[in-house]
Amino acid sequence: MAKRAYAMEFFKRPETFEGTCPVCNMLYVKEESDDRIMHEAYHREIVDVFEPKPSVTLAKLFIRHGQLVPVRSDSPRPIRRRLARISRVFKKEFGAGFTMYEEAEDTGDGYLIVGSDGRAVGGFVVRWMEYENEPARWVLCWVWIAPSHRRRGLMQTAWLMVHDKYPNIEPDPPFSKGAALFFANREDVPDDIRKYAQSQLAADNF
Repeated sequence: MAKRAYAMEFFKRPETFEGTCPVCNMLYVKEESDDRIMHEAYHREIVDVFEPKPSVTLAKLFIRHGQLVPVRSDSPRPIRRRLARISRVFKKEFGAGFTMYEEAEDTGDGYLIVGSDGRAVGGFVVRWMEYENEPARWVLCWVWIAPSHRRRGLMQTAWLMVHDKYPNIEPDPPFSKGAALFFANREDVPDDIRKYAQSQLAADNF
């Protein structure tokens, strides 16, 4: 199993109890066979997201769609599962209150960010949101990119696509530091979003 301490590096408030895996952040009892089996499965899932392997299926979809492969309710189950796993890692890294994409029932417009060899290096979801006191609109709910593929322009690739495809779409704060840096000075987001990103960057504890 991988040794890089992803939990210690990227997960917010990782537990430090004895027996906690520094890679996947799972607390388990090594002497218990059931615990070991559960940990091995979960550990592989986390590593598979952080260190994606080439996929023949996704490589074919890359040829058809390019870097941003759509994931819909009728997409093959393995494709939806891949986005769900990325969503769970997003939740852990950024401390979100809930998992923002569910494999079995989610109806959002999902996308996998894919390399030419079929590696799923990230993902994101767009939703049509209706509010009581505000106009309904398209929202970019979240974006996650594997750390080894950040700072390569993938966030811009994703944003320019959704900005063109979904009229008047807005990114949904709060933002990660990388997303705040991205949106803080863009002219294609509303003033309040830009100012929010700037205020996040100015916060002492950000």
